Amino acid sequence: MKRPSKLTVLMCTLSVLSVSWISLFPGQAQSQLTDSESTLIQFAPPPLSDRDRPPGRSSGGASRGQCNWGETQSYALTALVPATWIAAEESAYSASSPDLNSSDAAGNNYESVLSLTTEAYPSFWFHVPFVLDEELILEFVLQDENNNTVYQTHFKPNTSSSGIIQFSLPETAQELTIDQFYQWYFFAHCGTDAIGEPIYVRGWIVRNPLDNDSQTQIADASELEKASFYAARGIWQDALTILGELYREDPQNMILRQNWMSLLGSIGLDEIATEPLIECCSSDQTQSFSE
Repeated sequence: MKRPSKLTVLMCTLSVLSVSWISLFPGQAQSQLTDSESTLIQFAPPPLSDRDRPPGRSSGGASRGQCNWGETQSYALTALVPATWIAAEESAYSASSPDLNSSDAAGNNYESVLSLTTEAYPSFWFHVPFVLDEELILEFVLQDENNNTVYQTHFKPNTSSSGIIQFSLPETAQELTIDQFYQWYFFAHCGTDAIGEPIYVRGWIVRNPLDNDSQTQIADASELEKASFYAARGIWQDALTILGELYREDPQNMILRQNWMSLLGSIGLDEIATEPLIECCSSDQTQSFSE
């Protein structure tokens, strides 16, 4: 019988050692994970000037009127946006500013709500704690810096659920002008008696396109990598939309779930991050306005 060569014996020994090493250190065997898989997405706020700290309202407060709350909902109407409390004396906005509602302020401080996008027609995300039935009317309004309305629409609910919804500015609307500030409002009118006193949130959005170098960096990136790229550069609206659409399509994907929780947690929305993402609402009574 022919004896195995020394080379054959050596190769067999190395093979056995390799299998043993992988079984003893399984984490090391998967060290080639991409950054988007191994590092959870976190939002890095961009540097802001005084002009970039306009007042807003990220939460709609207590229920009024005839709102029908979801069975497990305990949170207010909330915009999924970064919000910061600013000392009025440290900002171009003062407590007497006509843009600052008393309900948005606390003492000498006010809530600033601003997000960035690269898109001409961005998406907006909201947590709606009310059952989306025929008793609820949702409304979205977009205004320019001079308070001129450039787009307005009402939503017709098509589900009996409550949770996180997405509204995308349609291409029939006026596209966002680069570097211009736009103010948005999202209203929840609960019951016919509450039309004059809706629950609402409001904030600002600015369009800042990527430069050529950044566009080249993400040209071949995966959608998850793009979401991470935008979040790291303070472009909230794009990061949220990319990740939100991925997660809504595949809610059982643990990588997407962990990153969704991480992204919302990075702006203090940990609890709302556990709410379901639902397909909701066809636009109704849409009205666009020209400049």
